[in-house]
Amino acid sequence: MTKSADAQQFLFNTLWKNAIPIEERLREIEYGIKVGFVDTIRDPIEIRKICFDIITSTTKELSIIFPTANGFYGLGKEGIISLLEKMGTHGVQIRILTPMDNKITKVALYINKKYNQIEIKPITNQQTISSIIITSDGKFSLVIELKDEEIPSFIDSIRLAVYSNITSNVWTYTIYLKIYGFNLILLYKSIFIM
Repeated sequence: MTKSADAQQFLFNTLWKNAIPIEERLREIEYGIKVGFVDTIRDPIEIRKICFDIITSTTKELSIIFPTANGFYGLGKEGIISLLEKMGTHGVQIRILTPMDNKITKVALYINKKYNQIEIKPITNQQTISSIIITSDGKFSLVIELKDEEIPSFIDSIRLAVYSNITSNVWTYTIYLKIYGFNLILLYKSIFIM
């Protein structure tokens, strides 16, 4: 084959591989629901927008895990705490797992007392995980990989994100967050109540 034919074949293969079947596309148009997607996003500003869109569109349950205290502070500087407080007053069940320092412990105690719908629980620093994981209503997940948790600006610390509505992806994170939180409760009871 000539170079031109190779290029055309490559283009065709790429388009064919990424094509959406007409039935799925029609469902997207008719119902306004994007059927089964996994998007990798590299633009930090778009990632921030999706992050806040997911959070604000949650109607039942929101779960967030932060790998480090700085991950918590990064989103905190973006106004997430006041947004979560507002959502907690509207009946959204919010669960947050984060490493705790003195400042986060004070915030957690205040929020846990004031809002029945919001739980902030401690985890150890996750040296092997460098991602903020967010799940919304068991329908959407956003995994934000951070390039350096020590960078104080949330936007500057983002490497990329994976945004998905595929049930297996979303429920993997949702179940992990629920099990991890449940194990923390069992550990707490076994240490402090016995």
